[in-house]
Amino acid sequence: MLVEFDASNNNLFILPEDIGKLTNLKKLSLNNNKLETLPKSIRQLRQLQILDLRNNVLTLLPPEVGELTSTALFLKFFYLFHRID
Repeated sequence: MLVEFDASNNNLFILPEDIGKLTNLKKLSLNNNKLETLPKSIRQLRQLQILDLRNNVLTLLPPEVGELTSTALFLKFFYLFHRID
């Protein structure tokens, strides 16, 4: 049973919808990629406690993130929004 998945530092542009099949995940690390959005299936990760999205090019979070029900859910938003200098 997979409870932690680290896909950091992989230059990912998209996350496959199949990520929603990993329903036992407690920690999902996606930092340092090039993600612009998250799949709708993210709502299936009901056990998720940590979602690390630092250093991507997300400009907003999809409403499905709000459907995550874990009361301990901690979203790391550091550098979430793409900065133009």
